[in-house]
Amino acid sequence: MFFYLSQFLSFLAMPLTIISLLIVVGAIYFRRKWGKRSLWAGILLLWFFSNQFIANQAMLAWEPEFKEFDEVKPHEYGIVLTGVTNLSKTAYDRTFFNKGADRITHALQLYRMGKIKKS
Repeated sequence: MFFYLSQFLSFLAMPLTIISLLIVVGAIYFRRKWGKRSLWAGILLLWFFSNQFIANQAMLAWEPEFKEFDEVKPHEYGIVLTGVTNLSKTAYDRTFFNKGADRITHALQLYRMGKIKKS
């Protein structure tokens, strides 16, 4: 029972669900003052959260600054979080990389430059 309740509550907490509820309630009760406010709040929130410029600015705020390889201090270990390989190809003697291949290639570059000793 708790599992179903937690799934339902997490569905209700999703931003798109809240925005959809605001728009639907606002459309049903449009003649009332709070209905109009609900509709406009839903439309404005939908516009705000689906705006690509705002999404890009939010992602840039969380992204660390770019560093040259020369600025990187030497470290003992290097950890690579990949998840970019595709092992379901027919050739078993090589690895196929998807979009995020620069993670592993940058780690290899740092290893060859002596910036990390073990990976």
